[in-house]
Formats: sequence, structure tokens, C-alpha cells
Amino acid sequence: GIEVPNENRQLVRLREVIEETNGKARKMKIPVYLGKDVAGNPMVVDLTALPHLLIAGRTGTGKSVCLNTIIVSMLMSRGPDEVRMLMIDPKMVELSGYRKLPHLMHPVVTDMRKAEAILAWAVDKMEERYQLLSRAGVRHLSVYNGLGDDELRDRIRPESDDEWRQIPRQLPYIVIVADELADLMMTAG
Repeated sequence: GIEVPNENRQLVRLREVIEETNGKARKMKIPVYLGKDVAGNPMVVDLTALPHLLIAGRTGTGKSVCLNTIIVSMLMSRGPDEVRMLMIDPKMVELSGYRKLPHLMHPVVTDMRKAEAILAWAVDKMEERYQLLSRAGVRHLSVYNGLGDDELRDRIRPESDDEWRQIPRQLPYIVIVADELADLMMTAG
């Protein structure tokens, strides 16, 4: 977790953090610019190293700013062919500004019953991808995506040309953003 108790708040501009960490961020699969640490050093992390991330805090502590910074970081650094997103927004206002993103796999979900279905779909997609990675003999999307057509075909050994045409050559990362997780959990029972 990241603790953010700071009595002396200061304005941190995203542009400044990006400029100061750009060399480090270029090497990352999904760079996320988080701001500055307590010593004033810019912070950038690779989201693929944080596959499960929870942002929590009291009202007015910057959770929404943090969430928007994470989303904007992904949008600025990766295209829809590299990162796809599913967004769940029970309040219908926090994520509505992202409704026209080409990165979205589905319109922003505001109905919690639909959110359950979307999450079930995501689990199915994850299992499908695990099977594909297993067939290719790799453990990570980045390795899979680095295989050329010939190497991928040799590893997967499709039974027909039709099966080969259906196998994706590149798999984008899928990021699920859920605002107000408590609302979602209460609905799920």
C-alpha cells in the first residue's frame, strides 16, 4: 500500500512527473505516474507489477485524483492495441468522462447487475488467455506478444489453418477499473 498522510500538501503536476521519469517509464509495460514520494522524488511504477491495486482513504484525500492519474497515465503511454479497459462506475459520474475511449472493451458500466456479468466475462477471458499462454509455453503476456508468427505457430501447433487464423498474435493487457468497490460488493451480496 501507499500511505499519503502529508500535512504540507503541495501541487504536483503530472507533466513534471512524466518529464522527470520518462527514461524509466519507457522500459515499463504499463507505466503509471503516481506523483511524488515524501522526499519529493517522482514516482512511476509498472502496473503489470501491481496486478491488484486498491486505492482507499477518507473523503477529500485524493482518491479520485489518484484514480484519474492512473487512467490518464495508461492513455498517454499505451494505445488500445496494448491496453484495453473495463470500467465500473456505480455513481455514474466518476468515470463518465472516459465513455468514448477507444481503449474501452465495453461502455462504462453503471448498473451493478451488469457489473457482475462483466466481471464474470473477465474471469472467462482470463481462463481463455491462460489456456492460450499454456499452449504457447509462456507465463506472461509480454513474452507471448514478443513471439513472432513462426515461433507462435511452432509452439501452439494449430490443427488447421482455420484454427490458426483464430489465434490472436497479440494480446492487449486488460485493466479493470472499479470505482466504489464497496457498492459493487454490497450488490453482489
